[in-house]
Amino acid sequence: MPTDPNKSTLTIEYEASGYVVIPDMQVTITKNTQTKTEKVLFGKSGKKTGDSIERSIPVHRKLKLSLDKGEYSIFFKSSIRKNTTNVNLDRDVYLRVGWNRVTGKIVVDTVENPDELI
Repeated sequence: MPTDPNKSTLTIEYEASGYVVIPDMQVTITKNTQTKTEKVLFGKSGKKTGDSIERSIPVHRKLKLSLDKGEYSIFFKSSIRKNTTNVNLDRDVYLRVGWNRVTGKIVVDTVENPDELI
C-alpha cells in the first residue's frame, strides 16, 4: 500500500485455465485528464514509446502498480481478443482478468476483498 496520500495501488491478476496455450496479456494503461488522455504504463512489446512503457503480463501472474489517484482506462489485448475497462483510483483497486471459456472473451472483474481470495 502506498504511503503517499496522492497515490493508490492498482493490482491486476491474470488468471487463465483450459487446455489451450494462452498467451501473455498485453496491457495499456492511460490516465484520463480534463484536457487529454496521457499514456502512462504498459502495452504489448517491451518497447518504450514516448511516456508509455509497453509490457505484458504472463499467465497466472500479478502486476502491482502505485499510480497517482484519478481516472484510468485499461486496455487488455490477447491474440484477437480485446477489452477496455475504466477504473477510478480514488482507493486501492484489485482487478482479476481472465477468459470466459464459453464465449472466449476477456473478462475483467473488480475484487472487493482481495485478502479473502483463496
